[in-house]
Amino acid sequence: MLLEQIRDELLVLQASCVDGELAWDDDEVRRAWEPVLDGSAALDDLSLPLPTLSLRLSDSIELTAEYRTRPAHPELSLHCLRLERDEQAELRRQLEEVSERVHDEDDPLPVFNVFTALQEYLTAHPPSFDSHASPSPALTRPPYAGPLQLKTVLLWSHHLLATSKRKDIVAWSTELELWGLSKPGYPGVIIAEGLASNVDHFVQVVKSWQWKALQVRCELDGPVIEPPPDIAPNEAATWAVRTKSHLGPVLGKDAKEKICAKEVEGLNEVGEIMRAAGLEDVFYTALKLQK
Repeated sequence: MLLEQIRDELLVLQASCVDGELAWDDDEVRRAWEPVLDGSAALDDLSLPLPTLSLRLSDSIELTAEYRTRPAHPELSLHCLRLERDEQAELRRQLEEVSERVHDEDDPLPVFNVFTALQEYLTAHPPSFDSHASPSPALTRPPYAGPLQLKTVLLWSHHLLATSKRKDIVAWSTELELWGLSKPGYPGVIIAEGLASNVDHFVQVVKSWQWKALQVRCELDGPVIEPPPDIAPNEAATWAVRTKSHLGPVLGKDAKEKICAKEVEGLNEVGEIMRAAGLEDVFYTALKLQK
């Protein structure tokens, strides 16, 4: 989109959204655009970065819009952690249909019209969750009996900028009891370690989000753990991930530390943590380097 079109749409969004519905993913980008949006500066006077916005459709559903010049239309993605899987699939289908329509019509307000169309859909088809809903049955942790397989995976993306994606990475890793790392920016790096079935589910969820490019750069099968007799079946998975994983002793030195992903600032920090965890080979494989 041209900067003039982006400015016009931002003005419409600001005027239409109520408090809490619209958030900029980068405060520096927001500050750069403020003089243009309040009329104190002209577009020609400034060099402006392209914004990424988060638009709240409900307490647990966000639409992320990443403006681009090429291709012309913004990149749109949904983040809906608490929805049942069939509701997530239907909402994403609605997003695809509306996005295709505004693209075909060369709509001058693509984000605004997709946002309002999804609002109308959710009003007519309210999700089954509420803001205090417990995890869906598919994600409720069952008691484990017998050996447990651990696994580590590293995903590599062109970039990881959207606040909604970053929040969801932490939320899903907490839900699935995965140790992990999340490095935002260019490139984006996501690492998860835990029970193999939960790692696989995490990868499936992350892949379902819209990405410019996302690859699984490395998968490592960890040890098969046989919980001791004094560990209750409903505590076995947590015990294995906390005490027998590579990242557990590094990220969870305190036994009370919550099992989840930690956001880090740069590849150097990722490398240091992976080396400390004995996962240096995974890191080098992701960088496509040899030790």
